[in-house]
Amino acid sequence: MKELIETAALMCSIDYKERFRAEYFQLLIRYTKLKKLVADWSKGILTFEPTCPLSTYQLQLGAMNTYLTVLEARAKMEGIDLNAESMAQANIPSTVTKEEVKENMKDVVVRTIIDFGKPTTYVTIRMKNGFTLRESTTCVDPRNYNEEIGAEICLKRLENQVWLLLGYALQEKRYQQQGRA
Repeated sequence: MKELIETAALMCSIDYKERFRAEYFQLLIRYTKLKKLVADWSKGILTFEPTCPLSTYQLQLGAMNTYLTVLEARAKMEGIDLNAESMAQANIPSTVTKEEVKENMKDVVVRTIIDFGKPTTYVTIRMKNGFTLRESTTCVDPRNYNEEIGAEICLKRLENQVWLLLGYALQEKRYQQQGRA
């Protein structure tokens, strides 16, 4: 949907899911048009003189973007499919899986050295794109140190970091796909 008029029938539906879709698409259409206005203004190619300062429109864009995000979250919770109709987003997944996290933890190096008189285990992973992450563990009393437990703790921390990085990358991809960059 590219024009507000295309959402009119949905707004009059007795099905709340149809009205919800209309609300979402109306907001997305308005957001996209306002974003173009701000971009054109920044390039100095507007064909009219806005009455509000640029910062007001930028603030409005931020609020609209937040509202879009809330509507998308609600749609997911309520089982309302926006993806099939929304601007070529259907091919982008909406979640990171444990398998993807494990696949991205390509190479793992574990080594323990003595730092300041105590054993310290360093675990470094290289993700499949070449990015590396490192975690370390040590102990209060060297007699209690267990390298296997230390490595396990580090790997769990690294797994959480990979999950976070993949989640960020996925969210950025969805954001770019929706034209909200």
